[in-house]
Amino acid sequence: MLKVVVAISYLEIFDSIIKYNPIAITLDVNMPESNGWKILKLLKTDINLRHIPVHVISGEDNKIMALKFGAKSFSLKPLSNTSLDELISGIVQFYDHAKKRIW
Repeated sequence: MLKVVVAISYLEIFDSIIKYNPIAITLDVNMPESNGWKILKLLKTDINLRHIPVHVISGEDNKIMALKFGAKSFSLKPLSNTSLDELISGIVQFYDHAKKRIW
């Protein structure tokens, strides 16, 4: 079973990552209190956090930039229920596959 944690401020995001050790992050680059691009760059340059797959969701078509900065995937808003289901299923499948390779 997956748990979802919502964080909107810069400190809240990183505190939640440390506290919950997520298997993946979905990141909206246009957050009210934070800059998603800056957060993505920080996540992907931090040796302790860069292994976490980040899936960018945005209202602006910035797929090339998202992938350039290290995002695992990019989705353009609004997401349909089917697209959201596929994204979540992909996160779970990637995690299960990565877990099997470790052992």
